[in-house]
Amino acid sequence: MDLAAELLREHSARQTQRLVRYANARTSHLVELVDLVTGPPGRVSQLAAEILGWCAEQQPKRLLPHLPRLLLLLGPTGHHVAVRRGIARALQFVPVPNDLQAETFDRSLELLGSASEAVAVKASLLTVLTNLARLHPDLATEVLMVLEPQLPYASPALRSRAAASIPVLQQLAQANAH
Repeated sequence: MDLAAELLREHSARQTQRLVRYANARTSHLVELVDLVTGPPGRVSQLAAEILGWCAEQQPKRLLPHLPRLLLLLGPTGHHVAVRRGIARALQFVPVPNDLQAETFDRSLELLGSASEAVAVKASLLTVLTNLARLHPDLATEVLMVLEPQLPYASPALRSRAAASIPVLQQLAQANAH
């Protein structure tokens, strides 16, 4: 299958699920998908990133070898916000290895604090940051310091995600303070 051509051929729920099954069927197919996500900026990388998020939800551990490449796109790269959104969505499900947790935290916190970042990216990264704070409770205070000033002006989507994350983060911060 020519994955790039299939991504461009049709954009529907049926096609998305078909391409997720394809990418999750073999390691070489997942590598092909990651190559498209991390390749030249454009419509193909945007569509591939959406598929990546679905793949991670179904089989999160399969993305572990690709995390270093994907994390690079959570910075200023010239890629469309859809690429960051797909990667952020995928990171919600992936158990981030110890050696990548600091980089994942730093990049996620920077985007959460960015006034220009898309709400969907921020909402997904808040889940990523909360998951990392569960592993390292000393990080919870940092997340709260970046998140709480945004809440009066935040979109309903971010406020909703924050409503689930803040109690967890506050509990972790309090436990760490004692």
